[in-house]
Amino acid sequence: MIKRISIFSLIILLCASIYHDLSKETVDSSHLQQTMEASSNDFSAVKVNVTTGDTALTIIEDINQHMEHLNVDQVIADFHTLNPNTNPYRLEEDTSYYFPLYDY
Repeated sequence: MIKRISIFSLIILLCASIYHDLSKETVDSSHLQQTMEASSNDFSAVKVNVTTGDTALTIIEDINQHMEHLNVDQVIADFHTLNPNTNPYRLEEDTSYYFPLYDY
């Protein structure tokens, strides 16, 4: 009898833990907003029409030739800031996107 109660309690605890994890917000929106504001001051945006064979990184490298090194993680984050609903790894041909043009 105690074994059944222990197993039942464990299942209830597991379900409650899963519900809690799935229902809580995964990103702190105030931190996200501060990050977007901080990064938006570091670059301007350029609208580019994507052609066959273009990738987000090659376009960003082309428009930022004055920079010797680019931080790939920062570049992808800035691309996401400019194009929130776009996967930078799956750009569509003949579609225009905004790309970061770094001022420094």
